[in-house]
Amino acid sequence: MATLKSFTCGIICISGCNFISQTSRNEEIVQQKIMLEDVKEKDQDTKDSGSDNNADKSVTSTKNHILASCCSDSGKYLALSDDIKQLYLYKFDAEWKIISRRPVPRRCTSLTFTQDEKYVLLADKTGDVYRFCIDDETHAGELMLGHLSMLLDIVVARNDEFVVTCDRDEKIRVSCYPNSYNVHSYCLKHTEYVASIIYIKDHDLLISGGGDGKVIIWSLNGEVLCEVECKTAEESFLTNSSTAEETDSFPVKKCVYHNKLNLLCVCFYNSTRVHVYKLNVTDGVPGCDLCDVILVNKEPWDICFDSCQNLCVLQPVEGETIIIYSLTCQDNTVKAVKGKSKTSDPWITELENLNNDWVFFQASEDIPSMYQGLKKQKIDQNMKDYMEKKQIRLSGQKIPQPPPKKVKQRE
Repeated sequence: MATLKSFTCGIICISGCNFISQTSRNEEIVQQKIMLEDVKEKDQDTKDSGSDNNADKSVTSTKNHILASCCSDSGKYLALSDDIKQLYLYKFDAEWKIISRRPVPRRCTSLTFTQDEKYVLLADKTGDVYRFCIDDETHAGELMLGHLSMLLDIVVARNDEFVVTCDRDEKIRVSCYPNSYNVHSYCLKHTEYVASIIYIKDHDLLISGGGDGKVIIWSLNGEVLCEVECKTAEESFLTNSSTAEETDSFPVKKCVYHNKLNLLCVCFYNSTRVHVYKLNVTDGVPGCDLCDVILVNKEPWDICFDSCQNLCVLQPVEGETIIIYSLTCQDNTVKAVKGKSKTSDPWITELENLNNDWVFFQASEDIPSMYQGLKKQKIDQNMKDYMEKKQIRLSGQKIPQPPPKKVKQRE
């Protein structure tokens, strides 16, 4: 699955084991393409210039792809983790340059930087969080905390006072940092996996989106301050029912937030829609109102706000892979307009030129979605019979036994 990441002076598009960075410097738009295979081959050459070229073939396999990525708040650092359990750290100085590559214990699901940008935190599929020092390449991963289920997202909050994690089993945990064995609070309201979590620094709030089709705003103490049922919100927003998709649920895939515009955008699994919500905080009480519904061609791979306040939607459609929407806010209404903005024409033109490079995006086309692995399995008939007998046992009643079989005796 291809992804988008925004940082202070640009945006990064990731597909397979490659990424393209677009930055704006001195009114000049610069694009840089980096392949992880090149990084590995260079690293191999520096370690052993006389080694056989075939020795690194398993590392540079075309099946490898980037699983998770994150940019630091300042835009100075970029962290990537791939399918062969490697963590790559890049530093931005006119262009991205790799500063370290190190192994990680297990496959990664999410990455984040601490706000002081001294460490990168890695969440993996077994529910553990490891901390890696940015400046010390020899620093092995330090285990910080663990869940009993696969972690799906991780953020730091309140100037590195807390680390917030969410998992496949509906739980959000707010842990102290760096003493993460101390749990500050739990946020328990979702009834399905929690796919995405955001920390809003200006209002000291958490926003989460889950497989139950809900977007919930929390305090760091675990209080539910606002709850939005996405399907209900869309039904009340769209007066013309023919424009709405017929679906049973709205399982949340990704949430992104823009601090200046106070806008929250949400995309979903098995859906071509993107919701745009306006966040209003009055006397410390937040509210979240649906302002617009964007319909694209296919289920989005990812969504992201760029540095020019545009919403970028990434979808698996050749020739129209990246769609850019200008968000216009007037009074209490917000409209997403597809097309070019006059103030950022060169930026959008260069970004849309990536649509001509379908070979770059094709590497992500066959990667399966995580959705089936996140859904809870239905109880089969054998388990249903077991649960019924268990309830009878607990109630003190005798479990009815089948009549004994008659055994024929030989004469």
